[in-house]
Amino acid sequence: METPRPPLCFVLTSLARTGGVERDALKAILRLAGKGRTIHITAGFVRPGVREALADLPVVWHPIRAPVRPPALSQLLIWLQARRVVARLRRRHPGLRVVGFEPNPLLDCWIGATPQALWRQAKRRAGLPPSLKPGISLWNGWAERRLSTRAEHIVVYSRQARAWFVRHGVAEPRLSDVIIPCDTDRFHPTNPPIADRCELLIIGAHPRLKGIDIMLDAWREIAPRFPELRLRIVCKGWKVPALVRKAGLPRVETAPVIAEPEAYYARARLVVMPSLFESWGNVPLEALACGVPVVVSRQVPSSMVVTAPWQGAVIERAGGGDGARLAEAVAEQLLRTESEELMARRHRSVVEFVAAHETTLSWLERHA
Repeated sequence: METPRPPLCFVLTSLARTGGVERDALKAILRLAGKGRTIHITAGFVRPGVREALADLPVVWHPIRAPVRPPALSQLLIWLQARRVVARLRRRHPGLRVVGFEPNPLLDCWIGATPQALWRQAKRRAGLPPSLKPGISLWNGWAERRLSTRAEHIVVYSRQARAWFVRHGVAEPRLSDVIIPCDTDRFHPTNPPIADRCELLIIGAHPRLKGIDIMLDAWREIAPRFPELRLRIVCKGWKVPALVRKAGLPRVETAPVIAEPEAYYARARLVVMPSLFESWGNVPLEALACGVPVVVSRQVPSSMVVTAPWQGAVIERAGGGDGARLAEAVAEQLLRTESEELMARRHRSVVEFVAAHETTLSWLERHA
């Protein structure tokens, strides 16, 4: 008879159905609890519908109260309250493993670890101040240092993150690589065919970090060459619309973020993600799964899915001439011959990519 595995405790800032990291956490909880594993959850903010989704599973909730702002105080209160919960659970379950997706000194397994130094480096390249929230930066730095020395496992999404941890003394056996998978049942090719579409799509809220600025630079060259196309920028907030108005370029539209981005992919002829940095980046996999080619920067970890010209192109954000490089790559993709067979082939490439790589869920099932 198989010995029951000890419970897991997830320490989370928030838990939701949408958002790359939060959705990844919820999927892991659903799968593990669905197999009978007892899951304890301490979360500062639980979005509507999540408790109901877990109602019939062996999930135990431990309420935590924390204000949304300031974020540093929120993280401190979550840590203090979760520490008491974890100490109580460890007395009852000596084999308990504590899992989280953001830096918290309580964690045995830190999933999706992204060093603060990589974000600071990207902000410097974008000409941005190191942090507009110094309190949370101090908190994350402190938690990161403690986890680097104490966590049993640090699980990363990118080669950049792995290299940084190794340089800072984390032993290779404590590091694992995973990807955030794409739901290829949800994201799949639809009509009309790519050749009949007339939109370029870019998704992002920050003009510089997400590469909206160089996309607008590239559009100055692309728009006259492809008069049948328009550029759609999916964003939230006021910064991107203000930048678009200031640029005064033709056939540029902004659109709101929605819960079903596949509706945008279904109208896109090409999807662009020229970010200066991402912890992972869901967009390239989702777009390709919908049969749409992509142009993505190498600074996006999920760009490793692009290995052939029929999938798209990967550009280097070198800091000078990025807009011209992006325009060249976009134009080259737009001039390629498209077909329904290629759309299906792109979808299959994502299915194969996900099957060939460890995911958060498969890692947790094997190690936690």
